[in-house]
Amino acid sequence: ICCAGPAQGKSYYIASTEVTADVRTDGSMHVREVRTFVFSGEFHAVDRFVVPPPGTRIEGIAVTENGAAHREALGELPGTWYTKPDGDRLQITWAFAATDETRTFALDFDLIGAVVKHADYAELYWQFVGKEWGVRSETALVTLNLPPLVPKAEIEAWAHGPLWGDVEIGESRVT
Repeated sequence: ICCAGPAQGKSYYIASTEVTADVRTDGSMHVREVRTFVFSGEFHAVDRFVVPPPGTRIEGIAVTENGAAHREALGELPGTWYTKPDGDRLQITWAFAATDETRTFALDFDLIGAVVKHADYAELYWQFVGKEWGVRSETALVTLNLPPLVPKAEIEAWAHGPLWGDVEIGESRVT
């Protein structure tokens, strides 16, 4: 994620990131990313770059702030969002007006074809917090909800991040 171009005296960081992903029985996954940004200076837009794995597609994009939906529209009028292909990734940009303040935005989308089913297991390979973030995120929490009745003993999960991070596996859930 990155924001509007640099200017003297401008900076921002992400105070918190909470991602909730719900894997559906058809192999698709609904993702909700909620980020709290702390802006110092004037900012007008945020870019989120999503890299869908080969054979998948993104649908159902929505951006909200405090429950108010942004509308899809080209340009950068506050309260709007748009997408643009960028090589192997999709750029999602939403516009707002912020000066020296903290703002929380939610990005929702569906990843169709997220789970690859093999003869003896199913695989989800997705980077919930990626390296394309241009700034620090002070905290990150990811909750992956699997279809009902996926026994804890049949779930394996790995996380690549800070050494102090934790991965917890429960019945039909990974955090």
